[in-house]
Amino acid sequence: MIDTSQALSPRSLAAERSHPSHEQSNHEHPNHEESPCTADIPFTEEELAYLAQDSRALFTRMPFSGPGFECYGYGEEGRHHYGRSSVIQAVKHICGQWAKLHPDAPRIGVGDISLPDGGDTPTHATHEEGVDVDFSVVTNNGKEEPSNWQAGNYSQALTRDFVNLIFDNPVLAPRVVLFNDPEIAGVQYHAGHDDHLHVRFQVGPNVKAPEYSPDEGTLKMVTPYMKGDRVRALQEDLIASGIDLEADGVFGKTTEKAVKAFQRRYRLEIDGAAGEVTLARLKDVISADNGPAASS
Repeated sequence: MIDTSQALSPRSLAAERSHPSHEQSNHEHPNHEESPCTADIPFTEEELAYLAQDSRALFTRMPFSGPGFECYGYGEEGRHHYGRSSVIQAVKHICGQWAKLHPDAPRIGVGDISLPDGGDTPTHATHEEGVDVDFSVVTNNGKEEPSNWQAGNYSQALTRDFVNLIFDNPVLAPRVVLFNDPEIAGVQYHAGHDDHLHVRFQVGPNVKAPEYSPDEGTLKMVTPYMKGDRVRALQEDLIASGIDLEADGVFGKTTEKAVKAFQRRYRLEIDGAAGEVTLARLKDVISADNGPAASS
């Protein structure tokens, strides 16, 4: 069970009241209105080939809350907040930038993504591959509550800023953003998208890995690969600890293998991910090797 013991926002409470389980059909919920996210966004042949070969073991659950965001409709298990690892990375980065840009504004509401292993979702057919994400619009009163682009509590300016962050993020480009405010540049109209943004992120073999790794948290192999200064620093530390590795700044299979070798050597959990425990142990090992005993 996910810890959602903190007070839910009015937005989350409204979602809990109005949305049944996505794993049940509308016939089992006669009072449930048709899902607003039935938009038909066909995949290209290239995308289908990529999604078919990509392992769904790389699906990751979006945390219930974090810098700049709160999930709504999360329930007890966060069952419909799983996505491709690169998509979750993009969402967290966008919301983190939102928190820096507007620290006093409402957090962004992150809605439906996909099931833990993707697949059939009768009431949300578009959300089956872990690349589509719903986001709330932003209010003008500082409250995390339901709104829509025609409502009195809607902030067009803040919502525009958030849409710009979606398009400018360095992790994954959006392929399409559905939303019905005609004054927001870059979005497309689709029935049922008055009160939220529906973003399909661009995935496929021709999408390059960005020169980016998260500012904090676990470094691990995802698709596309994490790249950047933190990855390079990790590789250099692994080399300093005696692990054979090239410091190229890309967290690919060789880096994952090197992390596992370090974890095996120091009897840590062998998962190939450089999380808090592994990074702390690596720091201790390097400090010990560079201490007085090591230099004498």
